[in-house]
Amino acid sequence: MRNIKTPFAIYNGNIIHISELKKEKRKFDYKYYCCSCNELLIPRLGNKNIWHFAHKSKNCNNSLETGLHLMAKRILTEKKLIKLPNLYISKDGEEREDFFYQSEHLSKFDLEYNYHIVCKSNLYSFESVEEESKINDIVPDIILYKNKKPLLIEIAVTHFIDDEKKNKIKDMKLSTIEIDLSQYNKNFLKMSIEELEKIIIEDTKNKKWIYNNKAENIILDIIEKNNLEKIRKEELLKKEKERLQFKKDFLYKNEASLKVKYKKDKEQSQLWKYLVKKLWIDENDIPSVINVDIDDKLIFACDKNIWQSAILNHFVINKKNWYLSARSISKWIINESKIPLNIELLKSDISFNYTDQSKLEIVVNKYLRFLCSNGIIDFDFRAYRVNLDSFRAIVNQVNCKSK
Repeated sequence: MRNIKTPFAIYNGNIIHISELKKEKRKFDYKYYCCSCNELLIPRLGNKNIWHFAHKSKNCNNSLETGLHLMAKRILTEKKLIKLPNLYISKDGEEREDFFYQSEHLSKFDLEYNYHIVCKSNLYSFESVEEESKINDIVPDIILYKNKKPLLIEIAVTHFIDDEKKNKIKDMKLSTIEIDLSQYNKNFLKMSIEELEKIIIEDTKNKKWIYNNKAENIILDIIEKNNLEKIRKEELLKKEKERLQFKKDFLYKNEASLKVKYKKDKEQSQLWKYLVKKLWIDENDIPSVINVDIDDKLIFACDKNIWQSAILNHFVINKKNWYLSARSISKWIINESKIPLNIELLKSDISFNYTDQSKLEIVVNKYLRFLCSNGIIDFDFRAYRVNLDSFRAIVNQVNCKSK
């Protein structure tokens, strides 16, 4: 096995980098030892090859990794500085997944929340540093303290934090960063200590959050607010449903009296006055085609003569549409006509929206079927259509005359 070169050695109990030596220190009077196996190392400070330490009598495969680990600890201990990566919480974390905080809580709830910045990518200074200090039953590589709050730093070269340790970190709610140095492994022999400092302190692409207590608290707060908002909406929905049901029950209980009222109100209706004039209707002898007894469930807040004559005038006599459908007529009634409606009844289903005319369509379709059964309109497998051959019969039934 070939002798593994390393830029790191232990000198007087401390980790040093080969670039920190001077040529006169290559004498064997200086005792340099391997960071891993503790074997004596010889400094090679030639003019042709890259400076390095070499084992005197045996090979060691772990000297570079162990030395790299120790040097990272030394740099952070001396400088007490580190640039932390961005950390944010967002619904759309796909674009920058390495900075998107992954929490088990996010998958358990259908959360509504805005973009939250937890940590900006800045250079942070710390007040104190501890190496290899045990916290409960875990021993992080380094603990940085700021305002008495710990930040755990794990240095990864070939071995990364396993799931068991991650779970312990989360259980103890300890904010933790992992620095991945594996991608630089082959180039460390060529690097100066200044370049190493830049990688360990300033770079952020090689750093990731294992756990962040602030982010977790923000998410828990979002969950609580989300649940409170959900409860609030459910209560409002319940009250609205109760209100609509009360209105619906009230209307149904008073259906007979309301229909009498609508019949009396017809005399004052501007729409009815317009239709009477437009269609030349004899109010003392209402044509049967606009006096059809249909159970409209009080969806129309007016007398049946008004809404039936309005539909007949707009869609049949004026032939606005060659083909007719209950849906198109219902849309016209809601969006364009002046036919009064009991909107509360249309909305009595909580799923109602302004384009949902299912209740109205049922009533309109009953009227279209009546017109079809009396030969006023036809049905041709697609929709109802005006029967031009019966148009004169329509005119006679309504007793109207085109102007």
